[in-house]
Amino acid sequence: IWTLAMVGENFVNDARNIKTYKDQTGNLRSSIGYIIARDGNIIQENIEGKAEGRAQAKEIANEVLRENNKGFVLIVVAGMEYAAAVESKGYDVITGSVPAAKALLKLKIKEYSL
Repeated sequence: IWTLAMVGENFVNDARNIKTYKDQTGNLRSSIGYIIARDGNIIQENIEGKAEGRAQAKEIANEVLRENNKGFVLIVVAGMEYAAAVESKGYDVITGSVPAAKALLKLKIKEYSL
C-alpha cells in the first residue's frame, strides 16, 4: 500500500505543478487526486482542494473502481467533466504525469521482486 501511495502522491504533485493551462476557478487542479482500493474497497485516498473538484474526482474515481474491483488498484483522476476537453486542446492536465507514475511503480515492483 505504501508504494501505491507514494506513486499516487508523486503523480498528484507532478500533475498539479504542471502549468500548461490557466485554472481560473481552481476546480480542475483540485480535482486531481488518487484512490487506492483493495477488492473494491477504498483504503486510502488523496483528493483535496475545493469542494466541487473533490466531489467530481471522487465520483469519477468510484466509477472507475466499479469496473476495476479485483486486487489492489491505484486510480488517478482529474475529476472535472471538462478535463478531457482541456487536454484535447493540447494542455496537460494529467496525461503528462502518467508515464513517470508508471515508471516509478514498475521500478518499485522490480525492487520488491528481488
